[in-house]
Amino acid sequence: MSLKEMVVLWQAGVENAEAGRFEEAVDNFTEIPEPSARIFFNIASAFLRQGNLEDAERNLDLCVKRDPHMALGYFQRGCLCLQKQR
Repeated sequence: MSLKEMVVLWQAGVENAEAGRFEEAVDNFTEIPEPSARIFFNIASAFLRQGNLEDAERNLDLCVKRDPHMALGYFQRGCLCLQKQR
């Protein structure tokens, strides 16, 4: 997949998420090969907006595994743990 195709998918995912079409956003983001930490974070955010805490947590774990310095991923994962009462 070319860089242009990946950017087009990312942009479509962002636009779908902003419009409240979270399933479509997840579909767009998951089509991107070898996703970055930011893409995993975007997927997790879409799952959170859908109330899908398990898939959100799994993607936040992938986010911080891909980039251990992404503080926002840890913060959101902590908020999710509080929401799940852990």
